[in-house]
Amino acid sequence: VLIMTLPCLQHLRFYFGYWGLELGMVYDISFFLLLSSITITVLTYFLFFQAYIMPLEMSILTIAIAAVIVESVCGIINVLQTLKLAPLTFFQTLLLLSAIISVIMVTSGFLVKELLPNEITFDHYWMPAGGQPYAVAAPSS
Repeated sequence: VLIMTLPCLQHLRFYFGYWGLELGMVYDISFFLLLSSITITVLTYFLFFQAYIMPLEMSILTIAIAAVIVESVCGIINVLQTLKLAPLTFFQTLLLLSAIISVIMVTSGFLVKELLPNEITFDHYWMPAGGQPYAVAAPSS
């Protein structure tokens, strides 16, 4: 079901991104950044935690996430320009800063997950009679 939300997310993201980046509207830019962070989260979920949806498309998903990150950085640059040029209310400033923080957190989570090597996780340790303990590795997913 989650994969069917991607076209809707992308459509809304493009709509708010166009008007937010074209006119510098505060609510459009903040919705664009929030939708970008949700899109990055969904694509990261498919990349790292789903083995049966798109197993052969790992490089395509990585490129798609990188493209969304680049678009989000462009939105953040536009937000900084809006913060400097337009007088904003406290709520608008808070909304923009929370959108920026959400994009930065999701992007850093993706980069950490992408750059860390795969780890072996251990289910439990088993001690044979009179021998050295050894670990039983969990099946990798």
